[in-house]
Formats: sequence, structure tokens, C-alpha cells
Amino acid sequence: MPAIHHGIESTEIYPQPGFSVTRDDNGVFTGRGTYVISKDAVSNPAVVAKLQIGVSLVVLDDDPAKAVYSFLTISKTPLTFTEGDLVYINVEFTGSNVTQFDGGSGVSDAALPRYSLDLQSGELPLFKHPKWTLLTDEFKMYLGLLLQGVYIYDIANNKLLIPTDDTTLSSLTEESVTFTGDAIEFATLIQQGENTFLSPSISWTETTTGTEKLTTAQLNSMSKISTPRGDPPEPNGRNWMLGGGTQDQVGETYQTRLTWNLSGREPFNSFLYGDE
Repeated sequence: MPAIHHGIESTEIYPQPGFSVTRDDNGVFTGRGTYVISKDAVSNPAVVAKLQIGVSLVVLDDDPAKAVYSFLTISKTPLTFTEGDLVYINVEFTGSNVTQFDGGSGVSDAALPRYSLDLQSGELPLFKHPKWTLLTDEFKMYLGLLLQGVYIYDIANNKLLIPTDDTTLSSLTEESVTFTGDAIEFATLIQQGENTFLSPSISWTETTTGTEKLTTAQLNSMSKISTPRGDPPEPNGRNWMLGGGTQDQVGETYQTRLTWNLSGREPFNSFLYGDE
């Protein structure tokens, strides 16, 4: 015969010993506590309301010693039924007592943001190289056609040739252009099979934890020229763009990651990516 527990009210929630709280490196607190109710309380609307996801710890548990964790809210409430009249609830709480960044340039000292700098190299087409942009329009045109295979470049004699079925360079017709300066170097590279160059790819990521969702201002700043918060490097002649981000929610706590990308050797175009 199941044990009968006297003095357990169907309208009450009884905290058990062993409540604990931990904090991770991102400032997210996780609390865990066990609570007991009678089986009759499972269908009691007042009790059920206190056990909903998002309810504050202090609503569920009025222990004054736990008031310091008032920012914690319920994230999990698994039930364990016993043979008797009791139901054990292993409640998990999450929350953060820090203030998240606002949508502008301000920041609370308590926000404890984390920053990371990622440096990689990526390939870009030769015509994106800053030395290419300094060439004359005529040289750019012929080098572009060389990239497309319309011409062959005779490296030894600095001649642009029109390819035919005859593979002997000396018998091919010359184009009436003579490269000079950097155009010779580009033509040589293209003839040797090079059509890209390595360019640095640099990103700056901010990670914050708090109780705020991404704001409309932050969403509207995506793919626009923007100055990152924190202290990122500032190479001369380049600028930053807010290029991506993620936001994860645990209970009522949000972890937000925003990533800015640094432009290449040329800054991002202010007409295309500036404020509207």
C-alpha cells in the first residue's frame, strides 16, 4: 500500500534542500532545485502557473535567502512520480544579472563582453588587386580579354597574340598593344595560369549575454558600414561592415554574437553600404 503523507497541501510547493547555482564563462547562471508537490497539485491551476517556463525563481520559491537570484527564471521542470502521494520536480533555472549592449555605441561596464579576432587569407580575382585599378583602361581591357583566353601573351617578346589552330607563336598575328609597367607583370602571371591573388580576410566578433533580444536597429545595421564595439584594429584605408550574427536563447537569457568584417585593400563602398 502506498505511503500517505499527511500535512502536504494540494495548493503548496515545498522546496527541498540542495539548491545550487553555477555561472559559466559567458555570465549565464544556472540554478537547480528540487521541489515537492502532492499528486493532486499537478492539476491545480495555481500550482501549474508557478511551474511554467519563464516564471521567476522568487515566484516559485519565496525563500529570502534565494532573493539574490531573482533574475533566474524557470527553463525546465521535469516531474518524477513516486508510489506515494508525492511528485518530485527537478527545476532548472537560467538567467544573467548583467546588462546587455544597447543598439548604439553605449555599453554597460557590467556587460562583460567577449571579443575575438579571426584572421585568414582568401582568394580574389586579379582585377580586384589595387595595382590593377591603377592601370589604363586600355590595359585593363586587353588583360581582361587575356584572362578570358581571347589572346595569348608572348612573355619573352612582350607581345599579345591572337590564337589560331597554329600553335607556333612566331606565326600568330600580333595585337596592336604593347604592355608597360605593371601590365607586363599581370600579363605574365595570367599567361602562367595565375588569375587570383591572396587577400587577408579579417573579422571581429563580439559575444554578449543578457536579457535583451536583438533590436530593430541592430537588425537594420546588417550589411552596412559600421564601427565595431571593443578595440578592433584599424588598418589605414579600410573600414568595417556588420556582416553576420547569431542569438541563442536559454530561458529568458540571450547570448548574442555579432561579427564585423574588415574590407579588403579598398574600403567598402559608402554608396552601396552606407546609411540609407
